[in-house]
Order: sequence, then C-alpha cells, then structure tokens
Amino acid sequence: NSTCRPIMCGSIVASNAFINANQERQIVYKNQFAMAEARRRQINAQITPLVAKFNSDRQGGKVPPAELQAQARAIQNLQQSGARELQAMRAPITLSETYVREQIGDAINQAIVNAMDKRGITFVVPPQNVLAHNNAYNISPVVLAELNAILPVAKVAPPEGWQPKAVREAQ
Repeated sequence: NSTCRPIMCGSIVASNAFINANQERQIVYKNQFAMAEARRRQINAQITPLVAKFNSDRQGGKVPPAELQAQARAIQNLQQSGARELQAMRAPITLSETYVREQIGDAINQAIVNAMDKRGITFVVPPQNVLAHNNAYNISPVVLAELNAILPVAKVAPPEGWQPKAVREAQ
C-alpha cells in the first residue's frame, strides 16, 4: 500500500504472513506467471525490430518525418496494448497481492496496540517526524513480533467475488 505509514510498511513486508504468501503465490499462480512472462517475451519480440527500424530510419535521415511519426505511433500503440494485455493476465496475481496486504493491514493495528501495551507506550510518533531517536524507543521489532503472532499465515487466494477495500468503499 503506497499510503501506509513506515512502521506499518516495514512490518508488513517483513512479516511471516507476507513472506510466506509471496512464496505460496508463486505456486498457486504459477500458470498465470508463466503465461504473462511468455506473452511479455512475445510482445518484446514483436516490438524490438520495429524500434530498431525506427531508430535506423531516424538516423538515416532519408525517411520523411510523417512516416517516422507513424512508426512511433505504431510502436507506442503496441506497447500500450501489450501493457493492458499483461495487466489483464496478471489481474488474479494483483488481486491476491491486494488481498494479502489487506489481511495484514487489518491485523497490524492490533499488533501496534499490543506492542504499545507491552512497552507501556501511550503514543507512537512516525519515524519521518522524529528529529533524533534512540533505538530503545523503536517498537518496530515488537510490532513485527506481534504481527507474526496475530497473523502467522495469510490466505493467498481471495474468496470468490472479493473486491479490494478501495473498490468496496467506492461502491
């Protein structure tokens, strides 16, 4: 999540649930990864000679600018349609990544509260707002331990019909 706070982001990606989910996703979505990679190679193989011809024509100075622009548009259109196609092929993988992050995000607030209670802390200041600190006051390792205890494993495959929080909130 691009909007997560540093204490949360670091703990999320270091958590056992996140690490294990990334490993399990490679197995569960093996076919989608393979198909997307194969298609990416096909798209690149289609675009590479067009780019080489465009560069050669441009450097040669003999091809009219209008034709160079047409070549550039064709290349750009192929790149854009290829990117959309790959995004669609990776959609189940992306949905899985979002599902895992939400599960961990739901557990991390409790992990922070538990860490605060164990350390007798009444408030937490985000690291980017601190002028100086002593590692004795860094609760990130305690938050990570709590998170690992609360959610040792995240489910990789979202349930049928599941939508990300942003989509659910928008509806």
